Amino acid sequence: MTDCQTHAPETAPAAARPVPARAQLANGCVPGLLAVMAEAPALAEGYATLSPIFEKAELSETERQIILMTNTRLTGCSFCMVAHTTICGRKGAPDDVIRALRAGTERGDPRPEAFCRFAVVINETRGWPSDGEAEAFLGA
Repeated sequence: MTDCQTHAPETAPAAARPVPARAQLANGCVPGLLAVMAEAPALAEGYATLSPIFEKAELSETERQIILMTNTRLTGCSFCMVAHTTICGRKGAPDDVIRALRAGTERGDPRPEAFCRFAVVINETRGWPSDGEAEAFLGA
């Protein structure tokens, strides 16, 4: 794997500096993923633009994190897993829920499980769920 340079706000390319700077103010540190993304200003800007849009979705913080942690597990992104594990913990998710999301195991709660299953479907079908899969999710 290629080693990527990580950046603090002061070492990032000028066009990317606002992204790690905002992250540092919000979190007390620059998460690893953003520290690497800062090497590519357009990528950092894209992430910083899309994240607040996702927060506007009519989902609870827990539901958003379920989707993000499921996607993180499926893609194998260690930076993302650390970040979303931390966020889940800060938002009050119980440790057993976090462990289940990290491992991809079911917890038995129907609504969160529906989010997990549909996130898997979206990943596996590259955004093209069947009508039945979409209906099953919407009916949950």
